Amino acid sequence: EGLFTLQRFQGRLGNSPWFLGAEYVFLHTTSRFDAGLPVEIPPADLDVDVGGLGASVEYDTRDNLLDARRGVDLFGGVTWYDQAFGGDESFGKAKIEGLFYGRPHERWELGLRTETQFAWSDPPFFEKPYLVMRGLPALRYTNDVTVLGEGEIRFAIDPRWTVLGFGGA
Repeated sequence: EGLFTLQRFQGRLGNSPWFLGAEYVFLHTTSRFDAGLPVEIPPADLDVDVGGLGASVEYDTRDNLLDARRGVDLFGGVTWYDQAFGGDESFGKAKIEGLFYGRPHERWELGLRTETQFAWSDPPFFEKPYLVMRGLPALRYTNDVTVLGEGEIRFAIDPRWTVLGFGGA
């Protein structure tokens, strides 16, 4: 059970591809486990408030927000969680992500995604970084540090039909 809010503001710097952002996040959560509490989860994490203030910077030259064919999107953000922001615990999280798109030929398109997330000072189990990747269930692989890479290649048979392949680690 939880109560959650995320307020995020991001603004472009002039007409440049640079964006600056700020965010506030708050979560009040009560967790229960039907099969008993897993040994790696401390009882203090079952009823907790989490409040954090974050900042981000992004560089985005993609030609399309939803279905990019060319360009780069680089993102870096950090969030500090503390009692001063309404939480019960102090910890931090950061994320660095890169999306790269290219079209070496009118029928071929390439995409690459790299991402790393890390946390410090013992965040609650549900705030630990986890892999967000095609084919993996959310929150399946968590740790204090996550690193992933994904690649995609598309071949346009004609304007309507495309063959797509992807993989990641």
